[in-house]
Amino acid sequence: MRIVTSVVQYTGSGLKEYRRPLLGRPKLVAVVVAFVATFALTFWALNAWLIDGVLGELLGLVLYEDTAYALGYSDAKWRQMSVGMTEEQVHRILGAPQARWVTDYSKSTSDFGERWSYSPGDTNFRCRVLLFRAGRVVEKHSEFYLD
Repeated sequence: MRIVTSVVQYTGSGLKEYRRPLLGRPKLVAVVVAFVATFALTFWALNAWLIDGVLGELLGLVLYEDTAYALGYSDAKWRQMSVGMTEEQVHRILGAPQARWVTDYSKSTSDFGERWSYSPGDTNFRCRVLLFRAGRVVEKHSEFYLD
């Protein structure tokens, strides 16, 4: 199937209509589309695999990073964290957090957050935070925090 367009052109003897392919080089177009699709899929997969995403990794290379992690923390262990895990499961894998706090939106001590990283110099760092509700993870935050 070829996509064509009608072209009307004025000549000295009047109007002349002819048809020409809309995409003159279908093989080139197919190659460009395949390249763009491959690039987009690779970027998406890489962004999903990297803990801080592609942008976080690039910022970490360009900007000063000041991250202190909790004892026992590793990226491999962090990747094992998921919504629904219990506090006990999390601590068994990651170890003790650096800090724990009751969330502002709750009067209950069963809603809290824990962090496994911070910036000693109060500047750019890789943030690792889990939020809990009733003893189970409800949110996982991983980002390159800019300050």
